[in-house]
Amino acid sequence: MLSAKELKTYLCSLFAEDEDTSYVVGNGILTSVRIGFDAEKIEKNKRTIAKMLEEIGVAEKPMISLESLTKLKNGEAWNGLQNMEDFQALELLLASSNACGFILNDETIKQLNINEMGELNSILISSFGPSLVGDQDKWLRLIRETIINHMYFLTDIEKIQSAIKGKTEEPESPKLG
Repeated sequence: MLSAKELKTYLCSLFAEDEDTSYVVGNGILTSVRIGFDAEKIEKNKRTIAKMLEEIGVAEKPMISLESLTKLKNGEAWNGLQNMEDFQALELLLASSNACGFILNDETIKQLNINEMGELNSILISSFGPSLVGDQDKWLRLIRETIINHMYFLTDIEKIQSAIKGKTEEPESPKLG
């Protein structure tokens, strides 16, 4: 199973390295965070990211919850959001999937999620949520208890399937399970 650390390292390697690099932006869990990925690297690695989503079971679902991104297709959890590395790996998986066009996470989706979880709980996924709570362990527990089942995203099944079947050359695909 690919660890959160390995996934984080892999997805960080797709970042745009400077502002002169052509980039695409992906939105993650935190509402104020937009992550810039190198457009060429994302394009070359779309198949790998699509295969990860397939392994998680997202590739066949038109709508998913944040929780569904933490489990493999067979229901086994690969990410329990137990520490910041787990959170960062999940944040990067969502953001890179959004940058690929596989998972929709635009301003409309963010607003719908805020409405679903309630304005008070939505503070947890704002830029000052972690510092407001103060303790990272307590913040992660609150994310697990109040947020994870109240964030939903639309997926583009056709784009995911197309990328999986694509013939583009890329590095060896990391496995989640």
